[in-house]
Amino acid sequence: MQHFAPHLELAPDLAGRVDRAELTKQTTLAFAQTPALSGQVTVASTGVWTETITGASGSSSSINWLMARSLSGKLGLLDANKFDRVYYLLFGPVLGYSAITAYASYDVTLVENTQLTASGTLTSVTNRNLCVNVAHQGMTEIDRMKMVHPSTTAGAHSWQLQAVPGRDITPNFGFMLAVGTAMTPTNAATAMRYINPYPGTTVLASQYVSGKVSIGYMTNSGTDFLLDAFVALPADPTDASCATEALLHTTAALQGDITVAGTAVDAADKPITLPANAPNIIVTWTAKVAGPAHDYTVLLHELSDDGVGGTTRESRGVFDTSEPRVMIPASLLQSGHEYVLQFWTLLGYPNAAAGDYTTLTYPFEYTTSYSQTFRIN
Repeated sequence: MQHFAPHLELAPDLAGRVDRAELTKQTTLAFAQTPALSGQVTVASTGVWTETITGASGSSSSINWLMARSLSGKLGLLDANKFDRVYYLLFGPVLGYSAITAYASYDVTLVENTQLTASGTLTSVTNRNLCVNVAHQGMTEIDRMKMVHPSTTAGAHSWQLQAVPGRDITPNFGFMLAVGTAMTPTNAATAMRYINPYPGTTVLASQYVSGKVSIGYMTNSGTDFLLDAFVALPADPTDASCATEALLHTTAALQGDITVAGTAVDAADKPITLPANAPNIIVTWTAKVAGPAHDYTVLLHELSDDGVGGTTRESRGVFDTSEPRVMIPASLLQSGHEYVLQFWTLLGYPNAAAGDYTTLTYPFEYTTSYSQTFRIN
């Protein structure tokens, strides 16, 4: 991390209990429930904060807790005495998206290397009493990517409603409530009706769109680099009318115009002469697509010939800064070698320039873009 602030305020981003009993041996949590219902199984838990799509279907199944996916911190055993709670959820199609169709919850305590069976009744969802009108703008994201990389190929597009900790609304640690996907990114709106079985949580609406761009070494054929964009914002957790719209598209800047050691990288394979004996090389950038930015993660990739006319890449360094400039150790930039910079632009930490990475605002966004390639003389 490179920063101009006199001090930094950093805090771990965690949900659930800190004191967790880790496990190393198979520990099985089984569910024996009625009635017999269909649907894809997700097992989630508060306290130790996990969410696992198990691959099972139907009302009764089991999970090896070693395979549970922790959303925050180390994986721990469930402990009812510490108010942990486990949720068994069935998901299925609902009017063009997937949502919870049945659920049950239990207070259980797991003991390592044993099996526990939770028995009960699944509640079938007949009234999705909450709704968000999600305006998912996938094609808008692809169009923004093409403003930097005209050869962008569209990829995945999904939009979600998630339950997140209500006291500190964060885009991390969300439990899925409903999710929609599109084969190709589109601009559309979906009235997503859902239930929220998690007490003490609120709701975030979010969208993820991916694409790819081919970047090549010299005149070689290129290799694919990921382009993606993510946005999240709070939704009204009490709206039952679908009157509340969640307009999902990013506004964060997309970087691309850079200078390396004072030379503008304005064309592919741009030759760069580094200053003699300089320990660090200054790289600056400006946005090719205007917008706000609070923080940048910059990745240095080296490109090389794969021996059969293609391109290979290797990461050489990662740098974080709140300013549109970074110092790269000169030892990472070798004569005769070719490089490209990747920019991960973050929006949501408005006080990052002052060193405050604890204050979070919405919309929370990130975007990915790349510079032109450059070669060191």
